[in-house]
Amino acid sequence: SALNPKRRIGSSLRLALDVHDIGEKAKRMAMVAALLEEVGLAADFAERFPAALSGGQRQRVAIARALACRSELVVLDEPTSSLDLSVRGGILSLLQELQGRQSAAFVFISHDLEVVRACADELIVMYLGQVAERGPAEEVFARPRHPYTQALVAASRFAPDGPQLGPKGERDPATGCRLAPRCPLAEGDCAAEQSLLPGGPGRLVRCWKAGAPV
Repeated sequence: SALNPKRRIGSSLRLALDVHDIGEKAKRMAMVAALLEEVGLAADFAERFPAALSGGQRQRVAIARALACRSELVVLDEPTSSLDLSVRGGILSLLQELQGRQSAAFVFISHDLEVVRACADELIVMYLGQVAERGPAEEVFARPRHPYTQALVAASRFAPDGPQLGPKGERDPATGCRLAPRCPLAEGDCAAEQSLLPGGPGRLVRCWKAGAPV
């Protein structure tokens, strides 16, 4: 839906170059062809309309457009959420290749832990808009500290021994840990305002049971 159905693919990609005045005007269609090839599409895709492309191909075009400006930071919000499993694998492989070739930092926003595990170096776990845990992705997956992170990792592995969170309440807590109403480990101190605490080398966790004050 991010692609204008009335614009050819080449026109949509060129628009990003025109708006930001990137490259010489006479060479921009050549830049469009290079962008398409960079995401694994032939240059003749520039002449097609979005309706003629598959979901995975349209996603590759959207990625190409995001890379067109050569930004230092690229935000990818659920980049594989609506794709079939086979197509998702191809997009993840593409993103991993681009990470190695691009000088930009990629920020992935996803509820799919397998996507995060495949692509992320640094991981931030959020609950109700608040950072619950942060650290190197491998460390967080291997040794989650916050009860919410533990529950997420256990669920992704179909592990029965993860923390059993209670149902989400109708109202979020006004103060203290936002997970407290659902957390089986919650105690009275959880109602106090919680800060991010050290939870190991390079790690922070918003749980007074999981670390010492900074």
